[in-house]
Amino acid sequence: VRFSTNSELKCIENYAFSHSSIESLSLPASVERIDDGCFYSTRNLRKVEISPENKFFKNMNDKCVVRESRCGSGVFDVIVFAARDIESISIPPHIKVINNCAFEYCERLKTVTFESNSSLESTNQYAFSYISGPERLVLPPSLKEADFRSFSSIRNTKSIEFLGKSVKIGIGCCQSCKNLSTVTFPNADDVTFGKGAMSDTPEDLKIHVRRDAKLS
Repeated sequence: VRFSTNSELKCIENYAFSHSSIESLSLPASVERIDDGCFYSTRNLRKVEISPENKFFKNMNDKCVVRESRCGSGVFDVIVFAARDIESISIPPHIKVINNCAFEYCERLKTVTFESNSSLESTNQYAFSYISGPERLVLPPSLKEADFRSFSSIRNTKSIEFLGKSVKIGIGCCQSCKNLSTVTFPNADDVTFGKGAMSDTPEDLKIHVRRDAKLS
């Protein structure tokens, strides 16, 4: 899908391309808004180009599309989309949000790392669903919320470690992670689990928390 250079397109709304077989998308300078569910279940979308004149979205490492969380701040701290053929990602320290479906169906994605000074605060709906996944996934201390199914149906991950002190685990967050054996909260004073947060996982899955942690 391509748009002419003089396009006046302002917004791509929810589910505009969901469940489509789209492989590439070229966005004009005029686009100001991409709604959260736009790329839901677009497992073949391997390339999104952004006009260099666009002030609202940028390419990061030629594999990710980013935007500002606060318009006009100049800090592009939200990952909107990642190319579905990406194999590894190191999340830069300035990223605060990984948006809905950002890495969904990145089935080759085997390495996910966060820099030590990460400022990531939330992983939104389906953020990392249906990826291959690393054997051990370590989430930074800054992470406060892992939203609805944000780590669901990850194939290869055996352990997930949440390093934050207060963490909210959303509904179905780790649902259907068939090889998951441990989920650990070594630093948490407070953990909130949404309904079915660990549903459809192995029966011998172990969740490790501090004895003095408040669970709800």
